[in-house]
Amino acid sequence: SDYYCVWEGQASKIPDDEEDLYLWMGEPTACAVNGIRLIEERNPGAKMAVIGCGFMGLLLVQLGVKRGFEVIARDINPERLALAEKYGARTDAPEMESQDVVIECSGCEEGLTSAEYFVRNGGILCLFAHHLPTRVCNTNLWHMKGLDVLNATPAASRDWTRDFQEAVQYIRDGVFDLKPLVTHFFDANDPQKAFDTITKNRPKDYIKGVFVFDPELLGMTRKAA
Repeated sequence: SDYYCVWEGQASKIPDDEEDLYLWMGEPTACAVNGIRLIEERNPGAKMAVIGCGFMGLLLVQLGVKRGFEVIARDINPERLALAEKYGARTDAPEMESQDVVIECSGCEEGLTSAEYFVRNGGILCLFAHHLPTRVCNTNLWHMKGLDVLNATPAASRDWTRDFQEAVQYIRDGVFDLKPLVTHFFDANDPQKAFDTITKNRPKDYIKGVFVFDPELLGMTRKAA
């Protein structure tokens, strides 16, 4: 607040008794709310697969289950799949062309290929992860299957403030369980160390890192938390 001011309608007050301030991440949770809302507007059916269980994928799993979808989660990391099961998803391999919705959240070409084949004819292929401009995809398959290709980015939001406020309420209500997903903490005064850790020496158990101002939090991991 010393450096940046916003309209109060675009902010939300954190509860006075909250100790884990680092859990209140409005932008990524609002992205998950926006993505699920855009899918629900198309009334596709209840079967949903989430390809890629990183931080965003696991948020989508949590909210998808909360909103009544039958969620199957896919990832190459067994620890991520265990978290997805904890949040109510199945982790068995879906049959080809069996899913009403497939959310591509891995950002890799292999994940996109899986998504293309898991989604049913006339279903929704939701591109949630960012993909490189050079990505190869089977647009002929998309055409022949009559897929509804949905780009679930903030730019597609009908009302971003509404999505943000709803996301904050989901954090308050415990729908978004963020504590197991925040695995690393970085000194806000040393951003370069954070960038080096993420890009050069990323730990195997890394899901999401946050900048903190409390020295006591530095060095914590999910196991310690």
